[in-house]
Amino acid sequence: LVHEIINLLDQAVLFNKGDPGVNMFIVISGAVNMVDSEGNVVQRCTETFTFGERAFKEPNGVRALTAKVVEADTHLLMLTKEDFLDKTFFFEHN
Repeated sequence: LVHEIINLLDQAVLFNKGDPGVNMFIVISGAVNMVDSEGNVVQRCTETFTFGERAFKEPNGVRALTAKVVEADTHLLMLTKEDFLDKTFFFEHN
């Protein structure tokens, strides 16, 4: 399993709209807002929420929104695209 727990400070930008979608995230604690081009909050991601996997569905998938940390000391579990696809394949075929 290829993963990493990351700790981010309030107002950190995790990724921007248009960035390559190479990782997905699970919120362990804190919160991340998914923001559109105009700065509108589309989704607030809190504890146990998963985000970022949508960009995995296309071979050259890119981020549709910007992810911005909105609580101090936010902790996320980060998984790679390869690991996600590997695990998805395993569960679909067993």
